[in-house]
Amino acid sequence: MSQLQQRRRREKDINEAISWSGRSLTTIYAGISISHLDYGDSRAAISFRNSAYLLDYVMFDLPAESSLTVCNRIVSELRTYSEKHKEKIVGLAMPLSLADKYPSLCPQLWRELDILPLVLEHKDRARADTDQGELATFSSWNTKELDEQADSMVRKCMRSFGVGHVLQGEIGLGSLVRVDRNFRLRLADLEDYQETVNARTWSITQHYADELKRRNVKIAFFSLSSHGRPGIHTRHSLVRLLHYLGVNVQWYVPKPRPGMNSIIRKMQDTLEGMGGRDDSITIEEEMCILQWVYENARRYWLCEDDPLQARSKGGADIVVIDDVPLTPAALLSKQVDPGRPVIFENRLQVQQSALQDAKNFSTPLWDFLRERLKHVDLVVSQAPKELVPDIMPQKKVGYIPVSVEQLDGLNKNMSDFDITFYGREFNSLCRSFETPTLNYPDEQYILHLSQFRNLDETITVLNAYQKFRSHCMDAGMNSPFPKLLIYHYGPSRSSKSTLIYDAILSHIETDMPRLKSCIYVMQIGPPDQLWNTLLTKARVVIELSMCEGIPAMLLAAVQKGKPIITVNEMGHFSFTKGVDNILFFQKGEVDTIARLLTDLWTDPQLSELLLPGPRRLRDEYTTVGNAVNWLFLAAEMSREGNAVEPEGKNIFELAGQRAGLCF
Repeated sequence: MSQLQQRRRREKDINEAISWSGRSLTTIYAGISISHLDYGDSRAAISFRNSAYLLDYVMFDLPAESSLTVCNRIVSELRTYSEKHKEKIVGLAMPLSLADKYPSLCPQLWRELDILPLVLEHKDRARADTDQGELATFSSWNTKELDEQADSMVRKCMRSFGVGHVLQGEIGLGSLVRVDRNFRLRLADLEDYQETVNARTWSITQHYADELKRRNVKIAFFSLSSHGRPGIHTRHSLVRLLHYLGVNVQWYVPKPRPGMNSIIRKMQDTLEGMGGRDDSITIEEEMCILQWVYENARRYWLCEDDPLQARSKGGADIVVIDDVPLTPAALLSKQVDPGRPVIFENRLQVQQSALQDAKNFSTPLWDFLRERLKHVDLVVSQAPKELVPDIMPQKKVGYIPVSVEQLDGLNKNMSDFDITFYGREFNSLCRSFETPTLNYPDEQYILHLSQFRNLDETITVLNAYQKFRSHCMDAGMNSPFPKLLIYHYGPSRSSKSTLIYDAILSHIETDMPRLKSCIYVMQIGPPDQLWNTLLTKARVVIELSMCEGIPAMLLAAVQKGKPIITVNEMGHFSFTKGVDNILFFQKGEVDTIARLLTDLWTDPQLSELLLPGPRRLRDEYTTVGNAVNWLFLAAEMSREGNAVEPEGKNIFELAGQRAGLCF
């Protein structure tokens, strides 16, 4: 065989290995246990199961060497098994004693193999009625064989996963969000977070964290939900890091009630300027919101040691509310403890068209919000001041930049093996929806994230794609045309979203039937790595929306070095400054989008210029940078009689100045 034939054969094998058109890998789970021998060495056992059966065991010796060597050996055994059997290990459970002895093992499993590492405490006794959660209890744990211990771990691991090998969320007593299944899931350690920022930012983080620990300051966050929203990952990441730092932080969500979702959605659409004339909530609906919040507070948040109880009775020292419907809780907090600081995190992304008309902010719903904000000490916003209405005096308003977590499933770096796995999972979903599959890498694609809240935006993208195809044909482009992927992350928001989804499909059927096989309209939820894969391999990202979570998704695209085509209003966000591969246009300009896409595909020099590759984000856009904001606010505002007045400034910069390390 000639060298040319050998090279072509290797290229073919590589393409087949990374092609998304191959068969989906079987998902399995693992459990591990280690016994320490008398002469210093150890012996490890790993048990493998699928959703129904015990599949296999692997046993091997571990010499008495360094922790790094042991971790590398375990990772190597798991990688070898996965690649040999063409199976994807989703999660692995281990005893607490093993995780404590080798603390770098869990982050390494997540970082290198995309395995969710669950750490389970075990007791050498029978289970009691008072035991809660994933506590592994055995009346004879130490007398069991090593393979029995490993099999017990994998069986308990499987209980934590739901349909689609997705880790189940957990809400505890008092509607307390148990992040990472009450931190039994260990995705990273402090060293991993320290590597994402420079030494000065890490020093500031430790400075404020140490102060909060020394004074035992309690922070309580209140949100509408702990899942299902694009921006909610930021809160998971923040609570995770603060827990690792030893800060006393709790996160609460209200118990759901039938009928409340439609009122909340109507409220959000109206406030953001996306609702119709008849969408404003009624007095009766306002009363429903007040009653719902007060009932949740009475049952879960106002008893002894609950977060809204007075500080002298075990309540939180700082209360943070990040959703408009929960703002009535600010009054409850002040009634119980008038001196306790309350912060409102404004997550509203008001449309530019609505900001231009002052009449939009004199409606009863805005009056409802302003009345509740009278009991708030500070408002912080992720949106820049150009996109935020005046709802508080400027001296009580501060700004926290958008941030992303570099270590979670949405944004972490993944191996080709794992990217191929999730690419094939995507094609499995395509088959379920009876749509054509995506034959990556032979077929490239354009990615558009849609929340299905504004039909005109998605229709604009579709029309621009149609014109782009025509321009490329006129230019005689020989390479295959890219496909268009319209992606909705998370569950459908409402019946209105379903109508928009149906209208998009109808538009494709009637106005561009010849392009039907090239356009994907997908509503997809977890796992997060699925979105990560699609963003990582996208050729270009188009975004017209300003909805909650969209700026963070674009920041993730900036981090991955993707060319971005977006509206001029997005240029107000600081993370877009100085980024050469972001192309702006006026909303609604179909021809401009089509021209930009055509230039990207037909001009090699421009295409090369707009693909700089992954970039390191500035510290303020990371989880550590986000934590600096909240640590600073908690430290300053928890001091008796000490008010914080940002005067419309960046909280991250104020934190550095107050810590004596000016940026």
